[in-house]
Parts: sequence; structure tokens; C-alpha cells
Amino acid sequence: MDNQNKKKIRLVATGGTIASEMTPSGLAPELNPQQLLSFIPRIAEVCEVECLQLYSLDSTNIRPQHWLGIAQAVRENYDQYDGFVISHGTDTMAYTAAALRALGFTLTDSVANFLFARPADGIAEGMYTALRERGILVRYFSGERVREYLRITVGTREQMDALLCAIREILCAN
Repeated sequence: MDNQNKKKIRLVATGGTIASEMTPSGLAPELNPQQLLSFIPRIAEVCEVECLQLYSLDSTNIRPQHWLGIAQAVRENYDQYDGFVISHGTDTMAYTAAALRALGFTLTDSVANFLFARPADGIAEGMYTALRERGILVRYFSGERVREYLRITVGTREQMDALLCAIREILCAN
């Protein structure tokens, strides 16, 4: 596809989990939008992407004034692009990780969209079964190195609240 036919896209980066890396003080937004694009090497074949690093914030620190800034960045450049991509995280990973730790889980470090969590009793298969019976889907792997852990994909705040509520019920029943 030649450059004349490619759509022109504006990537507006704000930080968040997607741009985070492990630092000595924990997970922090370290990647700029060009580094994010490097994970999609063939993107240049289908569109032209111009980047704007608007913020570099942990998603728990995004506030309404930042949302207004994002809207302004789009509005000011609206006629210059065919589309916009906003890399904007949510606070559900940090929220869920903290709640799971408070419930006795051990977590591995993660910079992906999932948590790898070990129940306090180390019996992940039992927790997996009890969650599934309640309509909560997580992943369980029986391999020797991972059988004590659940893989929990981070969803919306409502989905994570449902997971945490179900885990509390299970723990209280035991």
C-alpha cells in the first residue's frame, strides 16, 4: 500500500499499564508511544501513525482534567487525521492486585493484562473450581511450575469486583 492510500492515525499516549515497565520502585509508565508502536512492527504497512506523548501517568492518577486534555488534543487535531488511538490505562490491575494481596494471595510481577495469583493455601485448582461454579472464569494450569497459581485476566472494575466478591465468599465458606 502506498503512502497516499494509507490512513493517517494519531496515537495519543497517556501512560497507564500498557506503557509500564518494572522499575526499582514498582510498575511505572516508562514506554513512549514510539516504543509502544515497536511492538507492532507491521503497522506502517497499513497506516501512517504520528505520536503524541500527552502524559506519562500511572492510570490510577488519571483525573477528569486529564480526560479533558485528551479531548482537547483530539479536537485541536481532528481535521488532520483519519483516526485517533488513545493509549489510556485503567486502575483495575492495581486495584485488583492490592485486593488479592489483602485476601492472602501472592502475585508475580506483571506488565501484561493479567495477574498470576497464588491463593494463600496454594490450592489454585480448588479456587478455580469454586469460581467457575459461581460463573467467574479464570485460567488454571496443571503444569508443575504453575499449578499453585490462577491466571486472572484484568477486566472492567465491575468484573473485578465480581471476582473479588466471589473470592471473599469462597474464603468465608472454608
